Amino acid sequence: MQSEERILFFECLGGASGDMCLGALLDLGYPLEELRRSLSHLGLDDHYEIAVERFAAGSIDSLRVFVQLTRHETGHRHLAQIRRIIQESGLPERVRERSVRIFQRLAEAEAKVHGTTPEKVHFHEVGAVDAIVDIVGTCLAVEYFDPKKMWRSPLVTGRGQVQCQHGLIPVPAPAVMNLALGSTVRFLDVEAELTTPTGAAILTTLAEEQSVVQFRVERVGYGGGHREVPGLLNLMRVSLGIAGDS
Repeated sequence: MQSEERILFFECLGGASGDMCLGALLDLGYPLEELRRSLSHLGLDDHYEIAVERFAAGSIDSLRVFVQLTRHETGHRHLAQIRRIIQESGLPERVRERSVRIFQRLAEAEAKVHGTTPEKVHFHEVGAVDAIVDIVGTCLAVEYFDPKKMWRSPLVTGRGQVQCQHGLIPVPAPAVMNLALGSTVRFLDVEAELTTPTGAAILTTLAEEQSVVQFRVERVGYGGGHREVPGLLNLMRVSLGIAGDS
C-alpha cells in the first residue's frame, strides 16, 4: 500500500531572509490579496504597505517583496508585545503557534549573544513591523499550502563583518550561528550577509534539514533578496510536491 504526503522544500540557493521566504511562497501561488486580508487581523495596517515586483535574477523570473513602513516606529518591541499582537490576532491557531515559536527561538538566539533573557531582548532589527509581516506572512502561506512535511537545504552564508545597532559583528551574525546549531551551514567566499537571523529562525523552526531529497515536484517558486551580490543568485527556491512511501 502506498501513501502520499505533500511536501514543501525550501532551498537556500543564495541565502535566506524573511522577505525571500515570503516572496518564494507568493511566487509558488499563495495569493497576494489573501495575504493582505489575513495580515489585517494583526491590527497593523496603518503601519505598513506590502508591494511586490517581478524581476530577473540572472535569467530566472523571480518575485521580490517590499514591506514599506507608513509611519515612524519609535522605541523597541519585546517578545511579550509581539506575542500578544500575534495571539490576539484571530488568525488560525497553527499560524499563531508557528509565528510565536519562530519569534521565541529568535529571542533565545539573540539573548544568548547579548547575555540576557529572551524577554529582555530589544527587537530593533528582527522585531520591526516588516519582520512581523515576513514571519506571520510565511506562516500564513504555509497554512495555505498545508504540507504534511517541510524540508530545507543547508543554510548558506557569506563571510566578513557587518555594521548593526550593536556595532560591528561578524558574518554570519552570532544569532544566525546560534539558530544554526545542529544544522549544516555552507560557507561561501562572499563578503555579504546572505542569511539573516529572521531567515534562519523561519527555516530552522519550520523545516527539517534533508541531505537527500526525493519527491514529485508539482510547482516551484523563487523569492529574491534585495542585495545584489556579484556572481551570486540571491534567491530562495520553494518547491511543492508529493512524496510517496511504499
